[in-house]
Amino acid sequence: MTRLYTNNFSTTLNGDITNIATVLTVQDVAGLPGIGSGETCQITITDGTNVEIVTATAVAGSVLTITRGQEGTSGTAFVNGAIIELRATALSFIDPAGVIDFGGATSLEIPNSATPTVNADGEISVDTTVADFSHGIIKYYGGEECAVIAVPVAELTSPVGGDIVAYNATNDEFELVQPAGGGGGGYTFISNTNFTTASIIELDLLNFVHYRLVFKNVDRTSSSTTLRVAFSVDGGSTYIATGYEQFITKTVLGAGANLVTTAGIASGIELSNPIDNIAGIIDIIQPSDVAPTHLKWDVTWIDSSADWQHSFGVGVLTSSNNVNALRIVPTAGTMAGDISLFGLNET
Repeated sequence: MTRLYTNNFSTTLNGDITNIATVLTVQDVAGLPGIGSGETCQITITDGTNVEIVTATAVAGSVLTITRGQEGTSGTAFVNGAIIELRATALSFIDPAGVIDFGGATSLEIPNSATPTVNADGEISVDTTVADFSHGIIKYYGGEECAVIAVPVAELTSPVGGDIVAYNATNDEFELVQPAGGGGGGYTFISNTNFTTASIIELDLLNFVHYRLVFKNVDRTSSSTTLRVAFSVDGGSTYIATGYEQFITKTVLGAGANLVTTAGIASGIELSNPIDNIAGIIDIIQPSDVAPTHLKWDVTWIDSSADWQHSFGVGVLTSSNNVNALRIVPTAGTMAGDISLFGLNET
């Protein structure tokens, strides 16, 4: 329910009412809020001796529908001429009901202290002494005391994929940081792309020295095409079409396990004539000293002749800059499936 307010509404009772009457008639409704569905207002009735607070739930002309004996008062009989006023009552301050519109305010202060207690469902407060330790946290109760950790707003100006929230003891605050990989920590999940009719997939590569791209049951819609993975050093504005050098690649064709060695790749890692069940990994390794980017892959798929193909190899991209984006694109048609990206750091 939404409680309505207005300033200085006052009129008088038109006719007597009993102590159980649920409607009353007033002399004048000018200034009284229109009471719609789901809305109420608190009305005070007084004859100079007796005072009763009622809740008005509807108004039609000069007739108000009311609920009697509110906020500790009792239903009382009043005679013609009794004063009718819309006042701010105790309930207005200690137990606001329904929607309260603070849309015009620039800020709102909620209860806060050094050691607030929240111990009933729905209670909320700001604890000014625990983290974001130097800045305070919001505590609320939902079966137990819980907390919403804050980070400085400055941390949100340039977040990057894979960021986690971590405590900085020096600054006494929580901050967004890239997780430390390696050292037994394993890969960090960066993103997952699940698609049904994609003609191109582009992914950002940020803040890791080793990336692993995982294909999971990717299918193609057109036969006799090539699926190519190309790389960018300018955030995806352009994709490098030359400068790839391949050391060795071997393709196992069908059940006969024939080994085919191919020298050189023109414009990226290429999978020839894939149709169904493309699965495997591509590793992109670029040391922090900006050495050439190393590439390694191990991928299987079914081709248009229903033969299994297996491609694995190693190579380098001889650009002097580290790659920071990759593109997966077929030469025709679309793709469907699931691709995940993981990252690993040196320390």
